[in-house]
Order: sequence, then structure tokens, then C-alpha cells
Amino acid sequence: MAKSNAERQKLYRTNLLKNKSKFEEIKRKARIRDNSRRQSLKGALLDQLRARQKQASKKYRKALKRALHSLPKDTNKSMMVVQHLAQNLNIISKTVRQHTRKQRSLSIELKKLVIQFYQRDDITYQLPGKRDYATVTDDNGESMTLQKRILLYNIRETYQL
Repeated sequence: MAKSNAERQKLYRTNLLKNKSKFEEIKRKARIRDNSRRQSLKGALLDQLRARQKQASKKYRKALKRALHSLPKDTNKSMMVVQHLAQNLNIISKTVRQHTRKQRSLSIELKKLVIQFYQRDDITYQLPGKRDYATVTDDNGESMTLQKRILLYNIRETYQL
């Protein structure tokens, strides 16, 4: 079945978008044609064009004022809102986290040595009470109950031992 004019035009436009150079050339020609048409306007048509342009700029300014007025007063919050809007509208690329915190972790052997050191009876005192227990989760995610201990010296004195 033969295509209608509207279908043919739609297919032409989709194919035109695939060829960038041809698309840019047609846009350039249309821009030149529209500019020459606007320059040759006289009388009532020129007044209509100016009224439309004035109305469009007025609507733009009103929308901009409304958007700026509804932003948070805090500059950091408003920056975040504007950035989020720009990312949602694909104006700017969605950024991944720029700064990822790197933790300098101690080795497992060193952690065990520190724990053993602080569990010595000459450095810490084990609380005797029934309620003096703390539930702690280890690296594997398992919870264990440990009896609370009190440090007998301050850290500097303990370090000198």
C-alpha cells in the first residue's frame, strides 16, 4: 500500500536526523529563509511578530522568576536542587560520586594483637556486675557478648608499657 504524504514526510525527517551534515545544512537554510522573511515584514504583520516576541520573553521572565522564587533560600540547597533538575533534564551528565572516602584499615593480625593487649589484666579491669556486658558484632556479622573492661591508665601511659 502506498504511503500518505504525512507518512512520507515523517520517514524523511527520521532519515534526515541520521545524517548530521545534511540535517545541519537544512537547518542553516531554514534559518536564513526565516530571517529574510522576518526582515521583509511590514505593518500589521511586523507588529504581530513584535507582540509575539514580547509576550514570549515576558512569559520566560515570569517562569524564571517563579522558579527562582521557589528555590530554597540556602545557597547550597538551591545549588543541589538546580543540579538535580539539570541532571534529570539531561542538560548536564549524571555525575558519579567525585570523592570516595578511603579507609586505611589495620591488618587483622594487628587488630588481634591490640585486642589481646587491652584484655590483659594488668592494663584493664574487668567489671564484675551481671549487667556489665556489651553485645558486639564482629567482622563476619556474628554477635557476641563481651564483659566490659575499664582502662586502668590513660592511653599515653598504656603506650609506654
